[in-house]
Amino acid sequence: MEHAFADEDTDVPGSLLGGADEIIDAEARREYETRLRELAQERRKGESNKDVAAIDAVNREFEFIQRMLLNGSSKKHRPKKLGDVEVQLYDRIRKAFLATVKHIERSDPEGAAYLKNTIKTGKFMVYSPSQPIEWQFV
Repeated sequence: MEHAFADEDTDVPGSLLGGADEIIDAEARREYETRLRELAQERRKGESNKDVAAIDAVNREFEFIQRMLLNGSSKKHRPKKLGDVEVQLYDRIRKAFLATVKHIERSDPEGAAYLKNTIKTGKFMVYSPSQPIEWQFV
């Protein structure tokens, strides 16, 4: 961490934007769907044998795969891209930073103004003080 702030002109990325790969590619999606069908058969077999432990294991795996497929798809059931997740994460970080600065402003307007003026929240979050700062880490 110390080296990240060593040069005040260095951009420290808040996000790695622009990923184009899908979170779950088409082949993995097909394999998950095949496994869900297999699990449905295993569940029916467990129910017919009254095997509670097998049913429980099947249900856990079934729910895990469903969550994976859900997390890999948008609300419109389109595959999510890796960049989408990064953009959402960056937006959450940026919003949390701005909310924190607003909170600080209530008790320390000067400190909040310093943060607003030295931390840029564009495509990258960048700490850029107007004067060089000599950091001391203990």
